[in-house]
Order: sequence, then C-alpha cells, then structure tokens
Amino acid sequence: MFYWVAFNAAYDELGSPGGLLNRTQAAQHFQDYFKKIAVCDSGKAIRSAVLSDLGSQTEKLLNNKYVFEPYWKYYHGVTKNTGWKSQLDSSKKRAARAITYMRQTNIAAAEKGVVVLCELFDRLYTLRNQLLHGSATWKSSVNRKQVEPGADLMARLVPYFVEVMIDYPDAGWDAPRYPAVRESGPMSGWPGDE
Repeated sequence: MFYWVAFNAAYDELGSPGGLLNRTQAAQHFQDYFKKIAVCDSGKAIRSAVLSDLGSQTEKLLNNKYVFEPYWKYYHGVTKNTGWKSQLDSSKKRAARAITYMRQTNIAAAEKGVVVLCELFDRLYTLRNQLLHGSATWKSSVNRKQVEPGADLMARLVPYFVEVMIDYPDAGWDAPRYPAVRESGPMSGWPGDE
C-alpha cells in the first residue's frame, strides 16, 4: 500500500481540475504518465524490468482473473454475460505481443513497454481496490497469488518511476496535488507552529 501511495503521488490520480477520475479517465492518466516515463528513459529500464526477474510476476498478474475488473463486474451482476473472458484474453494477448516484441528486438521499444505497464497497472489498480476495500487482509492466505507479485512489482517499479522523475525534472510532470505549504497557525503541520 505504501508503494501505491508513492505511485499515486507521482502520477497524480486527482490531477484533473474537477476532482476524482473515473476508471477510464484513470487508465488514460496512467497511459499518459507511462509515456512520459518511457520517453525520458527511452524505454530501457522498462524493457529491463519487464524482461528480467519481474517477467514471471508480470505474467502471474496478467493471467489472474481476480485482479481483472470486468470479472468482478460479472461476479457482482453488473454485467450479465461472460464477455469478461474474451476481454481478459485480449488483454493478455496485447501484453504478450508487446513482451514478445521486446524480447525479439534489441531495441528499447518504449511504446511496447507502455502497453505492458498499462495492462499491468490496470490489474494493480484492481488489487489496490481489493486491499483498500477489505478483500485482502494482513498475513492471511486470501489473495496471496496476487498480493505478493503485485507488491514485488510495485517495489521495483515505483522507485524507478520516481528516479526518472528526479532525473528529468523538466519533462512536464504535474505539480503535486497536495504540496507542503508553509503557513503558521493552528493545524498547519509544521513543527513549532501552534
């Protein structure tokens, strides 16, 4: 969860002028953020992360229906058909094609890394919702098949994203939604303020 908090601060889910984003808007915001990351890095570290030891973790999450939001819409009766299965297959194929391309070429393929990150973070967003809304609990055996790979991926990727942002401060990153503001007075949050 701490990595998600850090990621949320970096990509600024609330960055739209009106407040919270719906799932579709959040997905677009993810994609825009990952494109900036990929351009700054030329896709090299993304490629490395996707093809290295994270590959098996990525695959576990991409293949797990329990972190695929359309499955839960079907499960809860929001949708009546089993179209989520074909959506999951399409999603997995899209990511697999991008990964295969990255493996077969010796170039960074930034745009393919963005495809994989978008698919992956769509799953991680569902996992985040499961954790925040009580479907997975501390040290339980429930949901471990998605929590452990998700935590491993976040632990590797989020510090990398922050490092890229630090290395490329002029890349057009959004300003923090809730920056530290120095004010004196009650509840200001600064040490020594009363």
